Order: sequence, then structure tokens, then C-alpha cells
Amino acid sequence: MKGARAFAIAVGLAVCAGAVPVPAARLPLVSEHRYRIVGKLRLLLFWVGADAVGGARATWRRDSVDGDELALLIGSDPDRAPRGVNEWGYIREQVRSEEARVFGVRSVTDADSLDQARAALDNGDGRAVFGAICSRVTAQDMTTSVLAFTAPADVSYRRIDRLLDALETHRSWESRHIGRPAGTAPGFLTAFNSLLQTIATSARAGRPAPASHTAYVYKDSVFDLNADRVEPVAELKTGAGTFRNLVRAQFTIRNRRLGGITRFDAAFGAEGALAGVPIQATYQPSWWFKIRLDLDDDFNVPAEPSGDDGLRQRVDALCARALDARRETVVVRPAPSTR
Repeated sequence: MKGARAFAIAVGLAVCAGAVPVPAARLPLVSEHRYRIVGKLRLLLFWVGADAVGGARATWRRDSVDGDELALLIGSDPDRAPRGVNEWGYIREQVRSEEARVFGVRSVTDADSLDQARAALDNGDGRAVFGAICSRVTAQDMTTSVLAFTAPADVSYRRIDRLLDALETHRSWESRHIGRPAGTAPGFLTAFNSLLQTIATSARAGRPAPASHTAYVYKDSVFDLNADRVEPVAELKTGAGTFRNLVRAQFTIRNRRLGGITRFDAAFGAEGALAGVPIQATYQPSWWFKIRLDLDDDFNVPAEPSGDDGLRQRVDALCARALDARRETVVVRPAPSTR
């Protein structure tokens, strides 16, 4: 689903020559949450909904010495999604002080309708188009290698190992380089987590939750992430239960260079173990389709790939090769903030 990618947008990085080493070993797990995806299609004048059309798993690892690692695996389940649509993505951000490395993959489609989405993911020969990003982020800049490639159309977010099989055979990576403005986060997940924690802290202190802003780098652009219309939510009922003492905000993501804007909203905890944890998030990528993510830690979602040492090592080796073997480099000057 195109909407699923909006929550995962921001990918790419690995260790290569000149980078400050970031440990490849798994960090201690801080928290992990699962979500079910509820999809809705507009048919003429009515919305038709379907429960559990896919799922997501968000993972946060931390070590006092080695930093943070945030990951998100999200996608549709072809057996439950409308007409078998199989769209998914995975992102992992490893941050140590001002250095970071990021890896991401996603299915690629920019469809205006459900039929176009299905056709874009399967061109008739049993293969679909995917995109991959590996990036190295330093305190001053970011270098990213990007690749578009094909893989079997039936590869879902439950078999990322099969996607890596296809990805490892490609060598035609293209490089992007951008300066990193001071104060920007090294990826979307890191920026989003920081913003939620800041708003939750204000809520616990009994202070009015102000509109908040942060920024992050991704690929060849700087993005502004804003939280507007922040308001308390006394109670929220979902299929997984009733949650209390939440905060809801409307978010916008703006590409400084291209000017495009993405909007979504999220309700998240203000205290306790769920402080700063999204409980529900909604995104409508087009007039005909919207999705909602509901926290449901009992939902059946694939394991986070980095929990498997074999997959982690394959990703690290793949990105190291991608950044070392880049063919074409495009240098982009980041646009200044207009705030």
C-alpha cells in the first residue's frame, strides 16, 4: 500500500570507507509493538472497510554506549488485502551520537486506483518492482546509494530473505550526496520518535502541548516534520481494547527541495509504558484509499528482520558493497528551512 510507505519513509545507510564504525551486533531491546492495518476503499459515494489487511512491527533497541536502533516492518497481507495487493516496506535506522546508518526496501507503485496499484506490482511476468536505499550519515553530510530492481511478485513482508536474494545480485547503484543541516535527525523514525516523546513529556507535566517541529535527512532532501493541532484524548477504543490518557496530533511532512507535503494523524500515549508510543495512526494517500494502524500486540506480524543475525549480516554486507561500488554521484544542496 502506498499509504504504508508514508510511515516508513526515510531509508538507507551502511558502513563503508571513512565512516565512523557503528556496531553491527544487536542492541538490547527496549520496546516492540505490533499493529494491525485496517484498509478502506471508496466505492462511488461509500467507504468499504476491511479489517486486518496487513500489519506492522515497530522495534526500538538502545544501549548506553552504542546508541539507538529503530526499525519498522509494515505491509499488506496478499491473502487479505483487496485483490491480493502486496505492498510493503522495511526500514532500519542505527544511530550512534551524530553518526548513523540506515537501510530500507519497499515495493514501488504510484497508482491512482486499485487496479493500477495491482498492475504496477505485477507486470505480467511474475515480477514486481522494488526500491532499496543504503546510506551513511555523519554530523556534516549524508551519502546514499539507491537502486530499483525486480523480485518475484509474491515476495511479501513475511519473506524478506527472498527479497535479499534478488537484491544481492544487483550492482548498478546510484549515489546521492547531501549536506546535513545542524539539528536534523538522521531519519524519519528517529525524528518521529523524538517528536512524540517531546509532546508526551509536555502532556505529563500538565503543560499545553504546543505545535512542535523537527527535521530529518533522507536520500537527497531535508524534510520538515510538524505536529499541529495537538490535543488531549481522554479515551480511545480500538479492536484491541480501551486506551486512556492519550494525545492526538496532525502531522505534516514537507520536502524542502521539492515542496511536496504528506499529511497523517496519530494518537499516542502520554504516560507509563505507552508514553510516546503510537496507539492509532491514519493516512489517506488518495481519494479512493486510506489506511489506519491500530496497536495490537497480539496480532500476527512477521518478526523484525534485524532480530535474525544472519539477515542482519547480509544487510550490512550488502550496503557496504553498495556504498563502495556507487557509479554515479549527484551532489544536492539542501534547501533552507522556511519556518
